[in-house]
Order: sequence, then C-alpha cells, then structure tokens
Amino acid sequence: MDPQCRACTVRRSTIFSDLPSYELERIGKLLRLNRYRKHQVLFLEGDVGQSVYLIKSGAVKVSRSLLDGREQILRILGPGDVLGWEALFGESYNVTAENLGESEICSIAQSDLSALLESNPVLTRGVMRTLFQELMKAQERIRDLGLKNARERVATLLLSIPLPCCQQQPHGQKVQLSLSRREISELVGVAQETVSRVLSEL
Repeated sequence: MDPQCRACTVRRSTIFSDLPSYELERIGKLLRLNRYRKHQVLFLEGDVGQSVYLIKSGAVKVSRSLLDGREQILRILGPGDVLGWEALFGESYNVTAENLGESEICSIAQSDLSALLESNPVLTRGVMRTLFQELMKAQERIRDLGLKNARERVATLLLSIPLPCCQQQPHGQKVQLSLSRREISELVGVAQETVSRVLSEL
C-alpha cells in the first residue's frame, strides 16, 4: 500500500515532521503500510530486528517477559509513535509488540532507514528528538510510580492511552477499555483489586 506520507494525518508528530515534500515522496517509496487486526503481533521479544515501525492509527502494547514467565507491560503506544528501534542498531527486539485493536502501521527496513539517516541531517535530528522525548516519558513514569497514589496513577494512564484502547461511547456516558484490569495494574504498578476500586470510583 502507498503510505502517502505528504497527506498522512500524523506526519507532524513523527520523525518525518520537518522534511520537505520532495523528501517525503522519496521516503514514501521505502515505507510499507500494513493493516493489523486486534491482538496481532508485530514482533516478538528476541526476534531479529529487521524493520522500524511507525504507528499511523490504533494502539500497540509493548511488553517484556519476566523470568517467572509473567508479562510486564511497559508502554501503550499510539499514532505518531515509533517502535522497533533495536533494528536500527542491528539488535534483536528486546520487547514484544502486540496490536490492541485494528490499526495502520508503516514499516521501513533497517537498511533503508540507516541509509536515510546517513544522508539526511534533518531526519537524524528528528530521530534524536523522538528518542529524547521517549526518555522524558520514561522519566515521567518513574516519577509517577514514586510520587503518585493509586488513584492518580490510574487517572494519568486513562488520560494518556490512545484510541481505540480508550474509546468514548455515544452520549459521553461510558468508556470502553481494550486493556484488562490486570494489564492496567501492570502498567501503573498497583494491585488488580485497587484498579477495580479506582475504576468504579471514577
């Protein structure tokens, strides 16, 4: 599918935001746009990194496996976010990426992105800015886990997760979550019982 980068609704929030139209046309020929089903896996932890992914629509759950076999959810990514950075450095993916609902996601081969970065300083700055923003988000999450109480953590998560993970229903009365209480508890670091109580209060 042709990703049509110039007309992309999330272009201004991606690593390509500062590029001129002629560069976008060149990059569009290297990107591949795919549609993913609910719970479809983009890649598994340990897979050889071959592509970097850019989310156009939908939401992706990023998680890692613990030594005892449990899953630890790290982040929920949405439109404009990038994942699979490991591929850029020739590394295996250190997380599993699972689609939470129907979505459209572009991918670019590691070799193509590396070549672009070597020849385009504007794109390189865009990647550096994106990685810096991800670092800031990680620091904010550490702060939240240390300073916010359970109610504040859950509320912060609900405000931050993208559609369709959190989708408002007609009349603005109900919000349907694609995340289970277990998944929410893993994201905010509180017990499932606490999550259930806070959700009921909210």
